Order: sequence, then structure tokens, then C-alpha cells
Amino acid sequence: WKVSEMFAVLIFWYINGSSVFYTNFMGINQTVVFALFMVIIGAMIGTDDLGQLILKSLSDEFGIGNGLMLGLCVAFIGLAVDQILRVWAHERKQALGLA
Repeated sequence: WKVSEMFAVLIFWYINGSSVFYTNFMGINQTVVFALFMVIIGAMIGTDDLGQLILKSLSDEFGIGNGLMLGLCVAFIGLAVDQILRVWAHERKQALGLA
């Protein structure tokens, strides 16, 4: 690497990278939350996980309460992950002086 190339990399990393950190991190956050909800959709194509338990509970005659509880658990996991990552990203934004 030449010195001029390293200077360009440092400018990109410290200036551009820090200014778009919060926006990029919110994209990663939404990807994580979307992946949690894909668990439910994946159950419809035959995966064997929590989504399958929810689907079986909802198709059972007396399993609606269990299915509702499992579905709410997945939703609350998504909300908890979303809140934790959002707070962490906001703290990082303030630490970088961008808030």
C-alpha cells in the first residue's frame, strides 16, 4: 500500500464510515428482525424449528392458545432485539459525536 492510498482509506473509515454507521446499523437491525419473522414463514415450507411448533399449534383444534403464546414469544424476541440494537446504535452515534 502506498501512503496516499492509506490516507484515502483512513479518511473513508473515520469520516464516511462513522457518519453512515447509524444508518447502516439500522439496516442490519431490520435484517435481524426480519430473519426472526422468517422462522414463521419457514414453517410453511417444512423447516423443523420454533415456527413448526407454532404452525402445529395453530392447526390443532385446542392449540390456539399455545400457538398464540409461541407467536407472541417470537414477536417479543424481535422487539427485544430491535430495542437493544437501537439503543446500542444510538449510544455509538453519540460517542462518535454524530447525535
